[in-house]
Amino acid sequence: NKNENTRRGGHITIELVGEEEVTISKGSKYKDPGVKAIYDDGSDASSEIEIDNTLDTSKAGTYTISYYAGNTVVIRRVTVK
Repeated sequence: NKNENTRRGGHITIELVGEEEVTISKGSKYKDPGVKAIYDDGSDASSEIEIDNTLDTSKAGTYTISYYAGNTVVIRRVTVK
């Protein structure tokens, strides 16, 4: 019984593009730079990524954007001031 992240090219490595922690102004637009996802064999695994993003730029606070692939999770924190 294999997890989704091991079916095609093995384990998936997820790497953030840009900074792990970002601060933006309240009411501004945020463009997430995303992540790079690669199987152990070097092939692209971007289609396996799921994103959990609850960012609301109209409200001050710290938000978490989570990128998932199988058992691998990478997190970016966005602070809205």
